[in-house]
Amino acid sequence: MSAPDFSVTGVQIPVQKLKNLNKIKLQLKQTILSEGNEVRGGCIVPNGNLVFTDYSETRQCLAVYKKDGTFLHGIPLSPASAFGIASLVKSTVVVSGGHTKTISVIDVNNKKILSSIQTDCGCYGITKHKGQILFCGENTGLLKYDVDRKTISLFFSDKTVSTYSNIISNGDKICYTNPNVVTLLDSQGKKLFQVRDDDLIKSPRGIAMDEFMNIYLVGLDSHNLVVISPDGKDKLELLCRKDCGLKFPAAVYYDSGQLLICQGFGWAFLYAVK
Repeated sequence: MSAPDFSVTGVQIPVQKLKNLNKIKLQLKQTILSEGNEVRGGCIVPNGNLVFTDYSETRQCLAVYKKDGTFLHGIPLSPASAFGIASLVKSTVVVSGGHTKTISVIDVNNKKILSSIQTDCGCYGITKHKGQILFCGENTGLLKYDVDRKTISLFFSDKTVSTYSNIISNGDKICYTNPNVVTLLDSQGKKLFQVRDDDLIKSPRGIAMDEFMNIYLVGLDSHNLVVISPDGKDKLELLCRKDCGLKFPAAVYYDSGQLLICQGFGWAFLYAVK
């Protein structure tokens, strides 16, 4: 028996923002072999290149590829590591170091680490939000990193945030995962809704949002991609292992009609969202 969905309260979604989930279609554009041992994140930078994190102890690096799958270069980060990643501006990304408790800002074109800061807890999923950085702090909650001041402060307390938690921000909404629950907040940290469906989504990992505020979520152990409506009331499986061979997806990233899905052991898929 699946766990029931949590109640949905306080969500106000403009009618023009809503899009019928059944109308969402994915068209595979490119398959990429990233050769990563433990890919935990991926993003698309403004020039179209793809950047993947490799969290394995033997690599601890970023890998940069062209959109056609051509490898460009790697960027070693050791003794820091690479778990979550978010595109900032131009060729700059921000990377969370997981158990190494490090956040790094990196220029992926010049292969330079521009800045780094130590955190007091493990830092996992990471995203940009209104000029700042939000990340998932293990056993702590959501933390805010002020890049200019180089300070870290608590944004939202949640001690269930784990080493598997991921986060995404879009406009004034923030969505994150912790063990088996998806939680949506507003910019003030007010909880809008939570969703849980243990039959449909097993071990939720990467998370993304599109311009319609639809939430895309990959299930590591259910081997699928699910989309959740902006109000949390509807869910739909878009991709699964049976239909397309998706196995152990760990990360998903949305940008301008493109959806990047990363499997944990290296393969990645770039889809056009129709």
